[in-house]
Amino acid sequence: MAKKTDVEKNEKPVETVEETKPVESNEETVAPVEDKEVPVTEEKKEVSEPDPIIKLEKLGPEESNIGELIENERKGINDLYKKEKKISTIAMVVAVGLIVLAIVLLSLNIPNGIIISFVIAGVVLVGLIVYYALSKNKFPSATKEYIMKVCTLFNRSSYAIPELKNPTYNPKEKVELNDLIAEKVYSTVSEISSRNVVHATYLKSPITFSDVALYVPGEKKGMKKVVFLGKHITFDNDFHFEGRYIIQLRTAEKDPTDTPTDIGDLVVRYGGADYTVYGVEKADFKKDIGLKFIDSIRNVKVDGSLLNVNVVLWAGHTGIYLSYDDALMSIPFEHPYRNDCHTLYNNQLKLILKALKDIKK
Repeated sequence: MAKKTDVEKNEKPVETVEETKPVESNEETVAPVEDKEVPVTEEKKEVSEPDPIIKLEKLGPEESNIGELIENERKGINDLYKKEKKISTIAMVVAVGLIVLAIVLLSLNIPNGIIISFVIAGVVLVGLIVYYALSKNKFPSATKEYIMKVCTLFNRSSYAIPELKNPTYNPKEKVELNDLIAEKVYSTVSEISSRNVVHATYLKSPITFSDVALYVPGEKKGMKKVVFLGKHITFDNDFHFEGRYIIQLRTAEKDPTDTPTDIGDLVVRYGGADYTVYGVEKADFKKDIGLKFIDSIRNVKVDGSLLNVNVVLWAGHTGIYLSYDDALMSIPFEHPYRNDCHTLYNNQLKLILKALKDIKK
């Protein structure tokens, strides 16, 4: 995923491989099959292949060193990339050499020189077409498989834990932009990239985790700007109140990143050096939410690769935005995997799950 700079419209940071979430569009859908009445004979209906749902199981003893497993996968995809690049370079050098030979033959007044030159040009053209046809899908397919393997290892490490029941991962599933716009944390959001969507059950309620990048229009035409990059969590709550609250956690030592921008209708209702609670005017946060949840969620310290936390609370719905830097959000390709960032997320996740107990009755 790309970080907080203007990027070209056609870039997809969620597939950043520096993934990244990584970043990809939401166009992958399974078309419904229409029921058709046939007067005489029944037509066979086309049935779309089901999405590949992966049940996340706890890592076994032989998989305890997740860093080594990911490094082995990373080296494999890197070796494939270097091999393909080498073959491509050799093919191009041969093609250029043959073209130069054809030009030389044309310049020499020798019998059948023109015919030989055209034959050489034809061989080069056919060779390049065949090479392109054989190799165009090889590396992209291997890359997708690599990303799926790495995300599965990440997810098993993070979500195959006793607190979460039946965690599953669908590599094809995307987060809908309208769902995040409806949470009203960031304004003027125009685009989303997402990946790594995991569903589970927590405290008998559905909970969802995903990697998300949100964009707003950039200052220059045709550009876009990242306003959020990180982990997104949705969960039910048992609250009953009007409007919404946004809780921002930050570090007092430096300016916060990915701060909420859709707060024009809210005012500061509560806060301290490292957090702020926004709500509608005259809203009673202590009555609607209670300070216990604030104390619990503040145990999630904004430090290391965690840059900022925004929690939005509606009656019945909770959205959590955890802003992380590229060290966690990028799929490792060129650079080695950093296990410390993933360990930090796993520890913070446990604190978040503990805090969520305070919004369920």
